[in-house]
Amino acid sequence: VFPKPIADLALDLPDSCGVPVTASFNNLSQGNQLAYCWTIRSPNDTSKLTNPTYTIRQPDTYNIELIAITGLGCRDTITKNLAVFPQPQAAWTMPTTEACET
Repeated sequence: VFPKPIADLALDLPDSCGVPVTASFNNLSQGNQLAYCWTIRSPNDTSKLTNPTYTIRQPDTYNIELIAITGLGCRDTITKNLAVFPQPQAAWTMPTTEACET
């Protein structure tokens, strides 16, 4: 029996209003001789880097998946959600009443 890795991650999104914004994904996985496979939003957005970054261009909820794989093929998967909101739009109106007496 071979030890199973423990996949873990932290999401780092800078304080920002709106998009685009670059998020950092910090790999906190535990185990020996690990390889990694990240999936960000869709199967087309993948990375094998230990700690990838990703530029988010659309407000949405992103499913961030990390698979940690040992050299013997044992694996563990973790998924976290990252919500990115659109830039707020300020709006106000000025009353049309007169401010001074005539």
